[in-house]
Amino acid sequence: MDFLQIRDYFQEVFNGRTAWLTPIIHFKVFGVKPVLFFLLRIPALRKMFLSVDWRTRERIIENNLLYCFLDKLHERSQILDIGYAESTVSLELASMGYKVTGIDMRDFPMTHPNFSSVIGNICQMPFKDESFDLIISISTIEHIGISSYGMTAFPEGDAKAIKEILRCLKPNGLFYLTVPFGGTQTTAWQRIYNSQSLNSLLRDFEILVSKYYRRYQYKFWLPATAEELEKVPSTVEEGVNGVAIKLCSPRSK
Repeated sequence: MDFLQIRDYFQEVFNGRTAWLTPIIHFKVFGVKPVLFFLLRIPALRKMFLSVDWRTRERIIENNLLYCFLDKLHERSQILDIGYAESTVSLELASMGYKVTGIDMRDFPMTHPNFSSVIGNICQMPFKDESFDLIISISTIEHIGISSYGMTAFPEGDAKAIKEILRCLKPNGLFYLTVPFGGTQTTAWQRIYNSQSLNSLLRDFEILVSKYYRRYQYKFWLPATAEELEKVPSTVEEGVNGVAIKLCSPRSK
């Protein structure tokens, strides 16, 4: 579990100890880096040829800020964690006594008495209307409808997922959402939202809390403004450099 937690918050970066080695180490064949793969499995060669560094991922903000809002829940709260398969959040909440359901298109190998997992489509969830007190989407919505994680692409995947979340959330329930934020763009991996696109996506919710964070020097996540982040690029190679965090509740009908 400690290992999983570290990997959730930090990302290893491997380069050559000399500059000319770096392109060789990152040479790809069919999406695999055979030289890096080989070096990582022989400790002596790894130490000789690789320079290892860490980048701090946005999870260190996204996961920990979630726990600041748990005082808004009661002890019998039903929680849904969307796209949970690479996170420890579901198990952590279950260990705190909450009843947690996770839904993802991938299986999850771990179990807990307070946790149940569902393999399913987030845009067509098998739950009754108004089932959950809290729905969590940590860095998930931006991938839906895009051909990342081996999914088939389809239009407006994020909007369809939000509509389904609204259906499953109780009238006074809470929706905790985190997404990449900056100069708006859609890549083959994810969407990056700006104020206009994110406000449009959440138009059926009342925004209770808005927070924005920016990554500096790949190591530090510090508070920022939406206007500041819209000038900050995020790339597939560098990762996300800006994140928006929203705590929402359904608008009164």
